[in-house]
Amino acid sequence: LAERIGALPCDLRRVDAGEAPLAEALADLTEPVLVVSPPGGCGERCAAAWDHDAFVRSFGDLPVALSSQLGVAVFGPNADGAHRHGWPVALSHAVAQAEESTQHAAELASTGDALRDEPVAFDGSASLMRQLLRGTEGWEENGRWPGWLAEFDGGRPAFSLGASRSGLPFHRHGAAFLWLVHGLKHWFLLPPGRLPDAVPALGNGTSVWHWVAGNGGLRMPSPTGALEGLRQCTQRPGEVVVVPPRWHHATLNIGTTLGFGGEKVESNQRRAAADIDRDIAKFPKSAELFLERAQAAPNARVRMRALRAAQKLEPLNYDVWRRLLEILAAEGVLQALASEVERCWQRLEGLEREGTLSAQQTSVVLGQLLAVVLEHHATQRDPRALKLCVDFLGRAVDRDGANDHAHFYLAMALMLSGRREAAVSALSGAQAGAPEGHRHARGHPGRQALRALIGIDALPVGSLGAQPGDFGVRFGGELVHKTGPTLDRMFASILLAPVTARV
Repeated sequence: LAERIGALPCDLRRVDAGEAPLAEALADLTEPVLVVSPPGGCGERCAAAWDHDAFVRSFGDLPVALSSQLGVAVFGPNADGAHRHGWPVALSHAVAQAEESTQHAAELASTGDALRDEPVAFDGSASLMRQLLRGTEGWEENGRWPGWLAEFDGGRPAFSLGASRSGLPFHRHGAAFLWLVHGLKHWFLLPPGRLPDAVPALGNGTSVWHWVAGNGGLRMPSPTGALEGLRQCTQRPGEVVVVPPRWHHATLNIGTTLGFGGEKVESNQRRAAADIDRDIAKFPKSAELFLERAQAAPNARVRMRALRAAQKLEPLNYDVWRRLLEILAAEGVLQALASEVERCWQRLEGLEREGTLSAQQTSVVLGQLLAVVLEHHATQRDPRALKLCVDFLGRAVDRDGANDHAHFYLAMALMLSGRREAAVSALSGAQAGAPEGHRHARGHPGRQALRALIGIDALPVGSLGAQPGDFGVRFGGELVHKTGPTLDRMFASILLAPVTARV
C-alpha cells in the first residue's frame, strides 16, 4: 500500500524551510502546502524520542481519548473542558490497539463495519500536548510550538495516532497544521465550497478506505469532473502539512501513524449580515455561508431559516441538526423540539438500517444531539422535555454500551427527573461497559468519583448553571466551578479529575 500510494506525485506546493523563511512563505496562506525540513521542535530527533519503546516508556500512562472517525470529523476532538465523545484509555493501550489493528488491516478491510469504526486517537487536550512536548528530549521551545507556527499558539492542539487504513472523512475548520512523526498519511483536499456527492463526508458514513478501495481494488480519485480541484499528497515523517481555513480535507493512514498538530482559533468578529448575503447571492449552494448567516442572525426565526437552507444543501450535516435542536431547546418550544428530534432519529435509524452508519456511529451522533438539548434550562425544568431526553439518550446507550458521554447525560436526565435508582444504573452501566484500559484514564469516572455521583439524592431541577453555588463539585477539598457548571463542564470536571472526588 505504501509503495502504490506513496509513489503518487504530491499536488501541494512544497516549501523547503532551508531555502526560504517560513513565516514569509506561509503568510496569508490561501492554498495547502507541504513543509519539508521544518525547523524547531525536536526536528529529526522526534523520530527517536517518539520511537515505540521510548514513547511508551515516557508517556504510556498519560490518558488519551479514542474516538470514532466520524465523531472526530463532525464534533471535533475531545478537549480538557469538553469530553464530547470517545473511549479514554492509557496512551500505552492506544498504541497497542493501533498496532494490532494495523497488523490485521487486510482482514479488517474485508468487513466494512470493522474498518469504518476502527477508533483513532485524535485528542485536543492542551494538557496532554504540554506533557508530550515538555517530556520529549531535545524539544527546543519548552513545550511551545516553534516560532514559525506561533499563530497556532492559544489554539486547539491535536495529538494524532491511527491504525493503517483509518482516517478522517472530509471535514473543514480553521487553519491547521499536522506534523507527522511516524508512518505515512495520504491527504485529499478540496477548495472551499460545496462538497461533491459520493465522497466520504460528515454524514454519509463512508470511510476514506472504502472510497478508494470499495470494489476490491485500489482506485485513487482523479481531479476530473465533480472532483475538479482535488489535490492529493502523501506526507512522510518529518514533514508538515498546513491547511488554510475552510478547505475540505480527508486523510488515509498508511501504516500506524503518529503525529501532532494544531488548529488556529478563528476570530470571534462576525461579518455583517449584508456582506454574507452578498456572498450567498454569488454562491447560493454554499451551506457554509448559510451557517455563517445563522450566526449573524438577529433572532431565532432568522437563524432557523438560514439553518434550514443549509440543511437542504447538506441534509446529512449533523452539525446543522445540532444547531437546529439547540435553538428549539433554548426557545422551549417542546412540540417543535420533539418533532425535530424524532425526525433526526428517523434519519439516523434509516442510515443505520441501510448500512450507511454503524450502531456505534448512530450512538455517537444521537448522544451528541440530545446532550445539547439537555444543557438548556428550559429542558431541565420541563418534565416532558426530560422524558424526551431520557427516551432518546437511552436509545444511544442501547446502541453502544461504551458510550460514556451518552451514559452520563442519560444519568443526569434521570436525576433531574427524580429517578435516582435508574440514574445509578446508567452510571454503573458506563463503568461496566468500559473497554480495557479505560477505567483510570481521563474521561471515565473512577470508582470513588462514581460513588460520589451515585451518592446524590437528586439534582435541583432547572438550576444547573443558573445561580452561583447551585451545584458544586469538590476535588480534594477544592470547589470546582463555583458559579454552577453546565452539564458538559460538569461531566468534564468530574471525569477528568483524579478518582479522589466527592460531590
